[in-house]
Amino acid sequence: MSAFAQVKQKFMTWFKGLSDSEQKLLKVAFVFFGIFIFYSTISGLNAGVKDAENKLAQQVKLNSWAEQQIAIITSANGSGKAGNTSQGSMTQIINTTARRLSITIDRIQPQKTDLVKVGIDEIGFNTLMTWLQTLQVSHGITAKNIDFTKSETSGLVNIRRLDLERL
Repeated sequence: MSAFAQVKQKFMTWFKGLSDSEQKLLKVAFVFFGIFIFYSTISGLNAGVKDAENKLAQQVKLNSWAEQQIAIITSANGSGKAGNTSQGSMTQIINTTARRLSITIDRIQPQKTDLVKVGIDEIGFNTLMTWLQTLQVSHGITAKNIDFTKSETSGLVNIRRLDLERL
């Protein structure tokens, strides 16, 4: 005989030993307990669904915002190809333009003559866009690849990797 069967048998023996009124009381209590468990489960699931719907709405909003920003960057890349190109070290140009906009560069790694990788901990998104536009239009340096995440502070982003190249 399994352990479950033994426990069930002991419970049934105990239950049958109760008076009729006690048995009815326990049955009603079990029904209410079952309803409570069912309601708790359903309400928890509903709350989870609402949270998921809110997160989805936020992600859709963020996605449309990102698509708008990509369009701005793409148009800036397209318009800057015929723009001015500065002479001088890319690293020097990047540092100088960043300093003008009060941007603190945490990491800068020249890869080739025309490619530099940059890392910035926190920067305002609008400041980033202004800086990239300045680099593009005034110096012919474009963003080849960018990997950033939203910061906990509204309006700020963390740049994990920004590949800048001179055309």
